[in-house]
Amino acid sequence: MHIQMSSHPRPCTSTHIPHAPRSLLEVAFTLQDGTPASVRASLPPTFPQDPPSLSATPALQHPWINPDGKLEPPSLASWGRGGARLAAVVQQVVAELAAKARASPSAHTTYAVPATPNPISPTLPDLPRSFPLLDSLSNEQLLEALTQPSKFEELERRVAAELHLEQPVEAAWQQARELAEGNIARGDEMADCANQIAIIQSSEYQPAETAFRDLHARQKAVLDKLAPRVLLERLAASAKEAEAASDALVAGVSGGHMSVEAWAEQYMRARTAYHMRDLKHHAAQQSIPQT
Repeated sequence: MHIQMSSHPRPCTSTHIPHAPRSLLEVAFTLQDGTPASVRASLPPTFPQDPPSLSATPALQHPWINPDGKLEPPSLASWGRGGARLAAVVQQVVAELAAKARASPSAHTTYAVPATPNPISPTLPDLPRSFPLLDSLSNEQLLEALTQPSKFEELERRVAAELHLEQPVEAAWQQARELAEGNIARGDEMADCANQIAIIQSSEYQPAETAFRDLHARQKAVLDKLAPRVLLERLAASAKEAEAASDALVAGVSGGHMSVEAWAEQYMRARTAYHMRDLKHHAAQQSIPQT
């Protein structure tokens, strides 16, 4: 069982606490189907003269639970006649509900706790089903623990000693220390790595960067010469060059500088070259993407 107190009433030595805020005790347990549940005991200001108010969460189905969701165990009926103690009543209710209660279909409360990464995971003792130390306390002693912080802390220490919680705490502390020492050692390694990086940057990085930039410039120059735009411009210039050569031949034959037969042969070659280059230029314009 897990007992949790939500608030402390103000310290008071009397068993009657007029106008004191209520205290809430919560005892966790598990139903037969594995559903987490808990019993809540709300202590009135007049406790222990008046009985606690008991309820269960999430909503459960059991004959002891009335339509308002309040628990009415038979042992609570004898409260005030000296025949009931809070620890015994709560223990009886938890045992009964754990064995026979069912979660209500309308219950939507979930108790899933998100997992958090934690490298420190000491082995904790199994949570006991009962606490003989608490069972042995009277209602007055429980009230003192609830209303007096010093009494509550003393009870905590006694329960911790009974469950042997010191060993897991010591193990967790030892693991934390080992992790801290490991982190310090890694800090020295990181400093060494930083020094090596600085040496590489000062002695090897700069020459390597210069060589890379030179190679990149050469690659860019080659790619620029092979770019589609450059190839199209070269084809267009070559076609114009062939056309200019044929025009020059026309001017040459007009001046009588060559025979008609020689002129015709050269002119045919020049015009053929022009048309071939011009066709290649137009074909390239249609097929080569221009970016």
